[in-house]
Amino acid sequence: EGKRDEAAHDRAKAELARIKRRLVQDPTVVISQDETELHLYPYLVAIWCVVGSPQPQVPTPGKNRKRVLYGGLNLKTGRLVTHWAPTKSGAHFIAYLEALLRAYPHEQILLITDNGSFHHTQKVAAFLAEHQDRLAVKWLPAYCPDLNDIERTWRTLKASHAANFLFNSLDELAANVQKGIEEMNATAGK
Repeated sequence: EGKRDEAAHDRAKAELARIKRRLVQDPTVVISQDETELHLYPYLVAIWCVVGSPQPQVPTPGKNRKRVLYGGLNLKTGRLVTHWAPTKSGAHFIAYLEALLRAYPHEQILLITDNGSFHHTQKVAAFLAEHQDRLAVKWLPAYCPDLNDIERTWRTLKASHAANFLFNSLDELAANVQKGIEEMNATAGK
């Protein structure tokens, strides 16, 4: 409950189920898209430790900084298409969309994404209008991250390649996460 419109959530959930049922026979590439932030300060997850032993400590170096990872999960193959950026913005979202169009140069793409304010700038709207012959967008209702399949991928990727590590730089963090993306894509269907 709370801020979420439950009726809109239920309608979107039903529509997504219909889209997913048609994945096998539909040639359209269906992409679950979102952004995630990766912070230099360690991403912590629960770990086991022996009762009575000192609690594990993870040092935090200098000032916390972040990078934004724009990504799209192909719901048929599990392949990720990503774009790194310093911030969330309409310009960086367009750069991601350009990467997505390059990754699927001959396919029709249905992008399922949230309603982040930077997804609705005038430049983004113009870009989407210019590419409407290849790129359609299904906007998810507000406050419905459970409907966006890539959210689970972000959690897995962060747990395996960002959690409980201490990186000396954002470049080291990004390189390790990029390694995780490459590992995921190596095992994804084509």
